[in-house]
Amino acid sequence: MGLVGILCIFVPKWSLGEKMSLGDSFMLLTMLYYLFFNVNSLTYTSMTTITQAKAVIYRLSEVFKMEEYHTSRQKSVDQDKPAIKIENGQYSWGFRISEREEKMNKAKNHVKLAVETTQTSVLSNISIELMPKDLLVVVGKIGSGKTSLLNTIMDETVKQKGTHEFRGSIAYVEQ
Repeated sequence: MGLVGILCIFVPKWSLGEKMSLGDSFMLLTMLYYLFFNVNSLTYTSMTTITQAKAVIYRLSEVFKMEEYHTSRQKSVDQDKPAIKIENGQYSWGFRISEREEKMNKAKNHVKLAVETTQTSVLSNISIELMPKDLLVVVGKIGSGKTSLLNTIMDETVKQKGTHEFRGSIAYVEQ
């Protein structure tokens, strides 16, 4: 860039026989240097931005391709049946994928965004039975699983084993 700029300015002047003063030459070289520096940094920044944008678009497209999860919560509430019933439940964080999408991922045989559940359970051996209008108070130390339990009751975690039944509507208000 700099060499092309120097040749485009100095060669025509020399071929026409025009003389440049030493001050004009240094000023012109300084301007070309700053022009080269700015164009070079702009090119690097734009290439980095394009690469990052491409990665973000790919990740978003993978999330948008995921099937929408439909909750297993039953709408009707029977006063004789528990509103929340979990038996020997084990839950983890992660995304749910359908069997159809899992087969498609294997057939494509390429790297995909990780949409599988984590292998580490956040809750293990949980058994709860709450009847309608029961009150449950959850207390414990930081990191003991209070929020994970509430998210499980809202059907936001992934069941690894056990059974659960959730009935009725739910309202959740954080701190």
